[in-house]
Amino acid sequence: MRRSTLAVMGLVLSSLPSQPPLQEAVSRSVLVEVMDVFGEYEFGSGVIVESGWVLTNRHVVEDAIPIWVDGKDARLVRMDDVLDLALLACETREQSPVRIRTQTVVQEEVFYVGNPARVRNFVGRGRILGYPDGWIHSSAFAWPGFSGAGLYDASGALVGIQTRWKRFRPGSSPEGMAIPAAEIRKFLDR
Repeated sequence: MRRSTLAVMGLVLSSLPSQPPLQEAVSRSVLVEVMDVFGEYEFGSGVIVESGWVLTNRHVVEDAIPIWVDGKDARLVRMDDVLDLALLACETREQSPVRIRTQTVVQEEVFYVGNPARVRNFVGRGRILGYPDGWIHSSAFAWPGFSGAGLYDASGALVGIQTRWKRFRPGSSPEGMAIPAAEIRKFLDR
């Protein structure tokens, strides 16, 4: 498989998946911005699951009016409190339905495309480390703003949605916890 290197904010991330899967993931990544009840702007990430529909986290958009996706007005269609998922309707780039893969394995290479600190299309890469409490735990670093970002396999198929992050070891980079694609598919099929 052909590999590429991407330099972002002075960091070099090597061994990223070949260009077409990365380009597909980047084309689906959106910036979700909201104004909270205190009038403060908050932001996160989202995934265009097909034209006009964006998937993100519930905690990114709950109690927020207005909601913008890439600067355009968005409407909350539904949320799931347990899964921390939200579906938004809005004007988006033309997209075919996202490819969803529900089976992953430990040590499989994965990558996120999200918007930490409003930096557009930042790529975090790593491997699947396990499935604590049914979540996908990966070594792909994740920071605030990655919430709602797509987690993709090497072929560019969506395998999860970032929901939270934490440091598992002192001094380490934050690692991602994602909602598995099987749960995403159930949410979208409702």
